[in-house]
Amino acid sequence: MKQRIGLRRNSRKARPAVLVLALLWLPSICSGIRTQEASAQQEHATAHHSFKEVSTGKAGPTGGAVEASVHSYESEDGIVVIQLREWYKSPSDARSGLDALTKKASRIIKQGTKNDAKGRVVGKRVELVFSHGHRVSPEMVIAWADGDTVVRLSSTSLPLLLDFENQYYP
Repeated sequence: MKQRIGLRRNSRKARPAVLVLALLWLPSICSGIRTQEASAQQEHATAHHSFKEVSTGKAGPTGGAVEASVHSYESEDGIVVIQLREWYKSPSDARSGLDALTKKASRIIKQGTKNDAKGRVVGKRVELVFSHGHRVSPEMVIAWADGDTVVRLSSTSLPLLLDFENQYYP
């Protein structure tokens, strides 16, 4: 019986030590997880897909645009990217068209500016999500205004869209 009491006393002393060790160990685990997540994000962000053009044509202009064209591309893993380009009467009308598109979105992921290859700002840029119901994958959209034009890229994959934008609109 004395041995049991002795064990209990030792286990009570061990509990704070185990707690201290766990508290010291927890940050290193979290750090490792964050490092793995950052590595996976960096790997995904630098992954380049190859795209082939599947179709091209004129599109029906929406909300104030005077003309539109559509191109569809497919990645090597079968994911489709749609590029819609709309021309407006003026840069102001194009910005209004982009604002109207943004208001229709289910969620805004990011807003900022679009830069050209030389780093000059060409216009407003948005990343949007459009939900179309429970059974359908959400539509991811990257769009920007460039003068009197709005360029809209859409797909089911935002990382794929970002890669497409980086390759075709650096």
